[in-house]
Amino acid sequence: MTEQPKCLFQETCPLKDMNMCYVYPEYSHNKENDKTCLFEHIQLMMKEWDKIKKRYTPTLKRLIRKTLGKQKPEENLSELADSIVKLTITFHDYGKLAQEYKTRKGYLHEILGTYILVSARKKQDKLQDLLSLAAISILLHHEHRIYEKIKPQYTGTTIFDKTAWNLLKKQMTRAIKGKTIHVNEDANKSIETILKTTLNNETTKEIKIQLENNYEINTIFNTLQTLTEYITTGKKGFKYLTLTSLLNHILVLLDIRAANQ
Repeated sequence: MTEQPKCLFQETCPLKDMNMCYVYPEYSHNKENDKTCLFEHIQLMMKEWDKIKKRYTPTLKRLIRKTLGKQKPEENLSELADSIVKLTITFHDYGKLAQEYKTRKGYLHEILGTYILVSARKKQDKLQDLLSLAAISILLHHEHRIYEKIKPQYTGTTIFDKTAWNLLKKQMTRAIKGKTIHVNEDANKSIETILKTTLNNETTKEIKIQLENNYEINTIFNTLQTLTEYITTGKKGFKYLTLTSLLNHILVLLDIRAANQ
């Protein structure tokens, strides 16, 4: 039996009493996947964010204020910026908690985390634009891989059109060999615990009620298609491009830094 590696957060992990250590691997394709832990990866990203957030917070605040327009959030803008980044960290790999991640080749793990944040908009009218942009940053944190999965059938330039969405839906349906993605209750409780220990505000309260054990592919993609207006030209389009790009940049940077520790 392979000896379990020592967790870098063995004493401080919020899940240490839940027997979740190394239960969910960060990389299913790794021959030594039992030596990786998704929850450790999330905490490493949180640690890296604490190191660099002073550098990014002023720009995030300015772009968030512009995004919200005349709306005045109750939260301090610095706290709001911090919360949005931590939400993207927590849910960027949420799809890796699904049973299908370990067993299905071609499964796109970023889809499920994107869906969670888009769904949260329904009861967060004040922050629905901001949550949409955070969701897009999750969807695109492996953008090149998404394009690889839908080509050569797709020859367009953006994944945010009807043809691309339909191809992604077909890809996921083939990958999971069905119409439902399954997440165990212990995995969802772990995410809820992480949210509770890292931030506690109205945004995360709404996020928690969106976690389910079964996610229907049709529901996921019908919801995701509403993102199109946030990334294409038109009413919203270019207005949000800068903030979307910044959130994506931060997420990818943290993901890479954490993965290389």
